[in-house]
Amino acid sequence: MPNPYNYNAPNMAYFYRPPEPPAHQPAPSYPMPPAPMPRTVPLPPLYSNMPAHPPYPVTHHQPPQYTIYSNMPSAPPPKPMPKTIPLPVMPDSRVYNAQLHPLAQQETRRNPAQSSSRPRANTLAAAPPKLDVRGNDIEATQRESRWAVQLWSRLTPQQAQPFVAHLHQMIATVRASESRFPQLASNMDKKSAADLHKGFSKASSLDRELKEWVRSGGDGAELASRLQSYIKQTIDLLGFVMDAQAPAVSNALRAQPFFTDRGRQKLRTEQIRSSSRDNKHAGIADTLNRRRSTENFFPQRINHAKSSLARVATSDTARRFQASGTPFIAGASGTAQFIIGHLEAQRPFAQCSPHEQQSREMLLVMYTALMTLSGHHSVMESLIVGRRLGYFADLPDPLQGPGSYNTSMRALDSRLRKMGLDANVRMRA
Repeated sequence: MPNPYNYNAPNMAYFYRPPEPPAHQPAPSYPMPPAPMPRTVPLPPLYSNMPAHPPYPVTHHQPPQYTIYSNMPSAPPPKPMPKTIPLPVMPDSRVYNAQLHPLAQQETRRNPAQSSSRPRANTLAAAPPKLDVRGNDIEATQRESRWAVQLWSRLTPQQAQPFVAHLHQMIATVRASESRFPQLASNMDKKSAADLHKGFSKASSLDRELKEWVRSGGDGAELASRLQSYIKQTIDLLGFVMDAQAPAVSNALRAQPFFTDRGRQKLRTEQIRSSSRDNKHAGIADTLNRRRSTENFFPQRINHAKSSLARVATSDTARRFQASGTPFIAGASGTAQFIIGHLEAQRPFAQCSPHEQQSREMLLVMYTALMTLSGHHSVMESLIVGRRLGYFADLPDPLQGPGSYNTSMRALDSRLRKMGLDANVRMRA
């Protein structure tokens, strides 16, 4: 009879062979009880093909009549899995970023956590924004910032000499009025008068820095860095003194529309852009659109007015700036007004010779570049102040509507080239 325990396995270990009965006992005539099923059945090796054969009738007392496979043919064992799977080789990040649009490169460099995906960078490159967070034309702020950096970096001793000489004249004017300051500030509150009085100590420090710069033989970039902590307070005090000594000039300059409607507002503390407020970078471009050529220009951190001042959306002056494409940082420059007032007190611009007029305009350009370098004002916010008195009056008005800013900057390029102050940077679009 067929062996009920034959599971059609090719190994004889699966066949049950009942023990032979003792010699003194007859073989049982009843069927043997079933053997217990093994708990675990060994599986055949991997990659082995079981030979197909029909079931053979096998009895317990008759040996099988088919071939017993003692060694099963099997495929070679698979190679062991590596402990680590090598990742695909990524391209060099410098080569990767070089293939992107410049704006996308800046986005990747400044915000690596937010711009690690190439599709987002390509989206930025495909449709780059034209306006920054302040509503200014991005390329205009970049060009003006680069011009200011290049001008002060390449400043020659011959170009710096009249600028330093005028700074000494302003310091002398401020010091001469120190004894009369309580009388001049009699109508001011005590806090404002005390803050303004600090300008005298700043003027002394400024004088010391200028002498140290001359002694060390430093370059233009070092001079710009030395001026940062002292020049603004000194010029503000100078403006207060000139308002008292020559009120007609101050009133004429302050009566212009961009001063009567300044178009700017001071931001609350929580609204101040901390990334732009205190750093070593130069220029008026915002953080995302800042060029590498303007980064880490100053050896020390400086405070930028562009971080705490913003345009007033309802202001007619702010709208004119925006419509013409002129960058609006802090509105018309009061610093430029004080400098022009000091020059006019010596001799009116209309009475100067052509050579003297050009020298004054060159001086005003250097102050303008310094304020743009420090992140306080755009170029035209400084140059338009003196147009009423003749300074750069032949340039087109930059606030006359669409396209007027580029027209004015194109004319300014020609003027700066003649002065030798173009710094090899084109200001127009």
